[in-house]
Amino acid sequence: MKVLFCDNSLYSLINFRGDIINSYVEANWEVVLLAPLDFDYIPNHNNIRYIEIQLSRTGLNPFRDLKYFCTLSSIYKKERPDYIFHYTIKPNIYGTVAATLLHIRSTSMITGLGYVFNSINLGGVIARFMYRIAMSFPEHIIALNQHIVDLLIEKHISTVDKIILLSGGEGVNLSLFGMRTDSKRNDNKTIFLMIARILYDKGYSEYVNAARIIRNEFPDVKFLLLGSLDYDYPNHVPKEVLKKDVEDGAIEYLGFQQNVRDIINKCDCIVLPSYHEGLSRVLMEALAMQKPIITTDIPGCRETVDPDRNGYIVKAHSVESLADGIRKFLALSEDERKQMGIYGRRKAEKEFDVKNVIAVYKKITDRLQTNQDNHHE
Repeated sequence: MKVLFCDNSLYSLINFRGDIINSYVEANWEVVLLAPLDFDYIPNHNNIRYIEIQLSRTGLNPFRDLKYFCTLSSIYKKERPDYIFHYTIKPNIYGTVAATLLHIRSTSMITGLGYVFNSINLGGVIARFMYRIAMSFPEHIIALNQHIVDLLIEKHISTVDKIILLSGGEGVNLSLFGMRTDSKRNDNKTIFLMIARILYDKGYSEYVNAARIIRNEFPDVKFLLLGSLDYDYPNHVPKEVLKKDVEDGAIEYLGFQQNVRDIINKCDCIVLPSYHEGLSRVLMEALAMQKPIITTDIPGCRETVDPDRNGYIVKAHSVESLADGIRKFLALSEDERKQMGIYGRRKAEKEFDVKNVIAVYKKITDRLQTNQDNHHE
């Protein structure tokens, strides 16, 4: 049996769906990964192959998109996978249509609402129209929060019987992001950390401006920022803006890091003032590592917080609300912070275990395995 995963980023495939991919390898499936090369990756198993493909993630150039569709069709025709999982807008649209024309079963995942779903310009209108057509074809559509489910139905993009809700998002590996005991530091400074692509949509301005306010009141507090610059995204933060904010001393920029566990472990609180999410993996990882969180009252973030138990929910787009949430955390005793972390870990174990997500994937594809076994009898 062969399964193909198609995404707009190889890094996203490995980072967010690595446990899913490994579960198929362990079940002796042949696995094919199809995505642009934005990550140093060498398959470490004979059952995994990677195929590089070119893709403009956000542009609406019809000639480039047609080339992408034709390339997908050619690869699908050659590979003939038994099943395909598509992620993000363009793979969902063009990949699903290509799979349908070749009579290959597929499932699409909608990981978040993103710029296209929230934009009112012509590009957004066209993308939503194409989504409505393409999403009539896959066997299932996986959504990461109830708001996405409601939107898909409201916009007539899908029917309720086709949608699978992953209430715990894409989950987190609780062993990999386990409880750590080596986080003691020599200083008593409180360290906040934001992990995200450097986009205004992720709440960059709110984080930086809240950091300025807090550092005027508490000069020893540190605000770290970790993530990649994403110039392809329409609402990205210019490099010059980031450089100025670092030089002003508001934040410290750590760049892009593949392994975030050690950095999370050395911080006291994880902050994500995002405008829209599917269900934030960063926040789930923080909870798994017993770190309190501060995030916005939006779908995809609020699900991770039980207010005052494992963190705080603040208003989106509000610098002052975020600053108030940070002040609340700074007022906590060391024991109160520890108890928040313990509660967060229990919440992660109960709601966000990636093993639950693997079970959903296997339920989708096990029917193929059963049919093949019956055919061979």
